[in-house]
Amino acid sequence: MKRRLLVGLLMIGAYVLAARTASAGEREVSFQTEDGWTIYGTLSTPDQVQERVPVVILLPSAAHDRSAFGLYRDPGPSRPQYPGLAPVITARGVATLSLDLRGRGKSRGKKEQHAFSLEERSKIYLDVRAALAFLASEPAVDASRVGIVAVEGSADAAVLGWRGDSRIKAMALISGRLSGAAKEQMAASPLLPLLLIVSSEDKKGFADMTDAYFLSKDRETDIEVYHGLGVGTWMFSLFRQKYPNEKPLHEAIGDWMADQVLSTGRLTEISFQTQDGWTIYGNFRVPQGVAGKLPAVILLHSGLSDRHAYHELEIELAKAGLAVLNIDWRGKGQSTGQGQYFELSRAERDQGHLDALAAVNFLASQPHIDASRIGILGTVIGARYAMAAAAEDPRIKTAVVLTGYIPTEKEKTYLTSRKPPVLYVTSRGHTRVTQALTELYNLTKESGSELLVYDGGAIGCQLFKLDENLLPRVVRWMKEKLSPSS
Repeated sequence: MKRRLLVGLLMIGAYVLAARTASAGEREVSFQTEDGWTIYGTLSTPDQVQERVPVVILLPSAAHDRSAFGLYRDPGPSRPQYPGLAPVITARGVATLSLDLRGRGKSRGKKEQHAFSLEERSKIYLDVRAALAFLASEPAVDASRVGIVAVEGSADAAVLGWRGDSRIKAMALISGRLSGAAKEQMAASPLLPLLLIVSSEDKKGFADMTDAYFLSKDRETDIEVYHGLGVGTWMFSLFRQKYPNEKPLHEAIGDWMADQVLSTGRLTEISFQTQDGWTIYGNFRVPQGVAGKLPAVILLHSGLSDRHAYHELEIELAKAGLAVLNIDWRGKGQSTGQGQYFELSRAERDQGHLDALAAVNFLASQPHIDASRIGILGTVIGARYAMAAAAEDPRIKTAVVLTGYIPTEKEKTYLTSRKPPVLYVTSRGHTRVTQALTELYNLTKESGSELLVYDGGAIGCQLFKLDENLLPRVVRWMKEKLSPSS
């Protein structure tokens, strides 16, 4: 496997076979699709877990049913058994839903999948959509953190069923076959980490998986091309034969997928009150498996967006071990109980920093958050609210100004007297802003502040699209400045 993939896997540590055969609760489930099929599957949940867990949907090829993900046997006379992909993932504390897709196994109905017309095959993605709806009703799983593993033709259903759904956090496609519609979906959809596995002799799979690699916009997408391993889940057994001293391929895939759905953190939609009576809504995302109290970052969007503008940043911060409170400030998104933002009076809008202060208080009330290590990021109006809050609350230790901010005299006094480390980001097309931030940087750079100036006039999250290194840099900034040693 590539070094990039191996680094994440090695962090997990060694696993003995006993760990792979850890017991899990299994039960057969069924649900209806919108076009009338009854789909059957096996839901496996880890034992002795006290909270809702992420889940991975497993989609077999047209030649197999859900049993393809259970126990495997190596080729040869002795044919030893070993735990398959589903047990590998469940042993990591992640649930699995192994499906019989329409026309296969118990979901056979009145027609076998091999006899489907092209139009009938194009509807298999509805099984994936129905699975997502079913999981949303399951109390044991966290349906906001879903992964998908798909083999051969079911890769097309996986991609078409995804269609940009933010609940799906990662996808592994093994010898995947993709239609033109699926490739268009990939090109048009938001970021999603993909792990693409294929053999070079599998001409159709190789062409489609390399297309998927180049269509993906996500920096974590990876492709592994092997020679002589065949197609689909058969690759798992041949890999064990060909590379007996390496980590089995299905275990590497299972660990990659578990890492992806676990690393995005547990997401809860929360609300809290400001001192002047607004109810503020937001996403509270908390990393799992991190010991001790966590640092936290508050995200404040611009006046022309809402919290969803920071979706990718929210996830990447959580992957870095930081709790994230991504809010809709007053008058925006869901926080419109007292009116829409641009319909509010100027005096009311000028109190938006109270939303940020209330966010700090919310974080301080959480037992797993270290209230002495809070960072804040804002764009344009959100940056103004962020810095006004930082000037009043010393629990805010660092900030990122993501364009569009000119400080008030009070904020300038705060920045030049307390000198917190601030990452200033601006575009030359906004001359007054760039001048103001350059002046602030020159006054505070000895405290560790930094200044990034881009050409053009892009603001906020637009810059993440123009410079793929900016988002990781923001994440590193927050992680470093909020570390216990800072």
